[in-house]
Amino acid sequence: MRVGDLPGTDDHREPPEHTARRLGRRALPATADYRGATVGYASPPWSARLVAVGGAAVAVDPLSSSGVRDALRLAGPAAAAVLGLLDGDTGPAHQYARCVRAIVDEHLDQRGHFVMLTGGHEPFWEKRRRPAVRSGVDRPASGRVDH
Repeated sequence: MRVGDLPGTDDHREPPEHTARRLGRRALPATADYRGATVGYASPPWSARLVAVGGAAVAVDPLSSSGVRDALRLAGPAAAAVLGLLDGDTGPAHQYARCVRAIVDEHLDQRGHFVMLTGGHEPFWEKRRRPAVRSGVDRPASGRVDH
């Protein structure tokens, strides 16, 4: 739990009782010491000389604990994309881009389900209603890469 996620908090708020017992005399970090987690993906996750894999291709909320699983799921399609690009074939790279987007869509669907289960009205969950962000520029359907 982050102190800044509690309604009406400032940096001097006391932690919940069970957290205080675990902390002992240690203080909670200041709200400014926390960083937000943004869900996003590289779009496209490849260029003629680069294929983004794992965390370079997909960023998901760390609460999901799915980073390693997602990297393993993308390893095969990423390898196929690399081999295709080396042969001048962008087809596998486009398929890889679809795999990357599918992982983000799946993550957002699952996250939405869990937000709904909680009621989703606390600031912590409200922040997780935001859509994913894309980096880069979508490629045209033709598969043509201009460099």
